[in-house]
Amino acid sequence: MNASNLSSTTYGIIVIRDVDSSCTSITPSINGDDLVVLLVNTTKCFTGISTRTEVSGRVIPEFGMRGVIGFTTPSAYIDTIIELQT
Repeated sequence: MNASNLSSTTYGIIVIRDVDSSCTSITPSINGDDLVVLLVNTTKCFTGISTRTEVSGRVIPEFGMRGVIGFTTPSAYIDTIIELQT
């Protein structure tokens, strides 16, 4: 996955587990028991996110429970790709 290809209106998904193979590049449907990594190019969609910034949001699936995302960005950005929540 080349994260630099992501724009302000697109995101990336890396599929870790997809039992029913429903998460495809054409129809990325994430459902129960799926495990994915969501990639966002913050420079393009948020004009960057500063260090030590609180970020929160929701992932709303087509079916099932909503997910809550919440983290504080690190005090320094050392790498291009940073794991912010597991």
